[in-house]
Amino acid sequence: MQVTSALVKLVHDSRPTIQVDYCFLVSEETQKKTTVLTACDVSTGMTMSAGVEEKGVNDYAQHELARFVLECGRGGGVLQPGVVQSDQEPAIRKLLRKVCGLTGMSLRHAPVYTSRSQGAVERWHRTL
Repeated sequence: MQVTSALVKLVHDSRPTIQVDYCFLVSEETQKKTTVLTACDVSTGMTMSAGVEEKGVNDYAQHELARFVLECGRGGGVLQPGVVQSDQEPAIRKLLRKVCGLTGMSLRHAPVYTSRSQGAVERWHRTL
């Protein structure tokens, strides 16, 4: 049986895709800026946000993102390895390499200077 490129694309597209990025929230009263790690499952619209002290790898961010990624990857109770996507920012790349190592997900980077390729998580930023 020959596998067509359309079938490969269909299988590839059915894997969960989770977009991840950082955003900042500013308190109107104190003008204090809070760094927030955000993620969005493209197919379901499920989102998560976690306030972190700074960008980069820390145990809390790693644990919360891994938990979210694993929860999104469960389809019918079976873990479906998918794709974690981010921009090419070094701090988030380092975090995602660790999370992908823990979860078995693949890592994909969005093209530089194209916020539309991270559309789901960018819309979540506007909601926040």
